[in-house]
Amino acid sequence: MALGDINGDIVCRRIRQKTGSIGLLCITAYSTERYENDVISAGAQGLLAKESLTQQLLPALDQVSQGKPIDNRFLDSVTAHRLLSRESASIPALSNQERDILNRYKRGQTTMGIAEDLGISHNTVFTHVHRILRKLKVNNRNEALTLCDKYDLL
Repeated sequence: MALGDINGDIVCRRIRQKTGSIGLLCITAYSTERYENDVISAGAQGLLAKESLTQQLLPALDQVSQGKPIDNRFLDSVTAHRLLSRESASIPALSNQERDILNRYKRGQTTMGIAEDLGISHNTVFTHVHRILRKLKVNNRNEALTLCDKYDLL
């Protein structure tokens, strides 16, 4: 689940939004309670603790390889895909300029730095940001960036 720069649930969500044809099984060295809600909402078919692999891995792989959940807490892969693809489809598309500006903020650039790089005024940058916030129905840039990461919008 902990993959360095990106969390396993984000990887699961991105895969699940694109397809329901494969099963997703998450494994963690930490307590499964820490990740359970995240992987369920990301469309995985199961979550196992590393220490339980010798007993649970083969039966779990058998279920998950067929797109079936390992237990009733999880959805099957097709249903999870249907729900997550519908959820992501309801988010309006950002323009190329809006995505560029958000990517620059994500890399740590300031508003003034973005304005200089793009040859526009800082007020124009703010105008783009306000449009982004309105489109995504969020309150600030950090929420916009979090939502964009969650749905792979950038």
